[in-house]
Amino acid sequence: MKFLKQFYSNNKGKIFTGQDSRFQLLTCLQIAFIPLMAFSFTGFILWIFLNMIHIFFESNGLLVHQDLREAFLDAIFQETSYILPYTAIFIVALFFLGFYISNLLLRPFKLISDYALRSCATLNTTFTANTMTEFKLPINFGIKFFQYLNQSRKMKKISSGIIEDQYMKINKPIFDPVFFVHYFLLLGLACAISIWGLYLFTFDMHERIVELSISLLKNHSHSLIHFLKKQEETLDTVIKISGLILISSYVLLGKIIVKKVNGVSFNFFKTMREFMLGNFKARVHLRKDDPGQSYAQSINELLDHIINEEIKEIDWTSSSPKPKDSNKVA
Repeated sequence: MKFLKQFYSNNKGKIFTGQDSRFQLLTCLQIAFIPLMAFSFTGFILWIFLNMIHIFFESNGLLVHQDLREAFLDAIFQETSYILPYTAIFIVALFFLGFYISNLLLRPFKLISDYALRSCATLNTTFTANTMTEFKLPINFGIKFFQYLNQSRKMKKISSGIIEDQYMKINKPIFDPVFFVHYFLLLGLACAISIWGLYLFTFDMHERIVELSISLLKNHSHSLIHFLKKQEETLDTVIKISGLILISSYVLLGKIIVKKVNGVSFNFFKTMREFMLGNFKARVHLRKDDPGQSYAQSINELLDHIINEEIKEIDWTSSSPKPKDSNKVA
């Protein structure tokens, strides 16, 4: 619950109004909505199966009277309604898992932003990040960048810095295997939990319908059992299709979110690199719907503060060679 309190304290008064909080909320809803969609689909299939049972009964002269049909439906709903609270708890749990994943995605930018805020208050602060879950590109380069800034602030003079070739060659978002393995493991966990819950939900509901149907119509159990067995075989196919839909949806969601956040990561890196190359007007500019807006603002405020308040001498002519196609953002 610590990250929930942190989220509230960081966004108090602007929840659902800032782009970052909207990104977190949207990620939570998307991760929770995918299994909810699958549950609704299989629930609809179960409803069709229930209607098929009615048709089977009526074709065999059973449950002809309206009172008998209503009593049968009431009994089934009473037997299966217990699962609704568990389903709600399951969806809420996935919602909070989505919240953790969204925090994982934004944490690298928050680390940089927190340092920027501390650095505005005092010069005697260092930027460190040793966890395995951060984007390595902005974090590793950020360490060098803030060391460069601190040295310039102490000297009250700023000029272009030295950048290694490995960073000069980067002209588009790069794949960070450690971060994305962690991210997709969490997304895979959400997918596996959803498929497991879907399987239990569907077969438990159908099993209760079968047991109740047989108990109410013992004299016709042979033909009924054969009919319900064929239904169960069809239901198994439905579960497999729903599972494929779940997996495909989570893979697609993961690719969309990763592409967006990876672009933001490269934007942070590109801005820091351009600043070190001598473009002291470089600032982080994100697209309207990109996450990390508030964190980008903190970086921009730090750079404005350094240039306007602390630096006494700016060497505008000492610009290093610019990387090829450095303005490209995928």
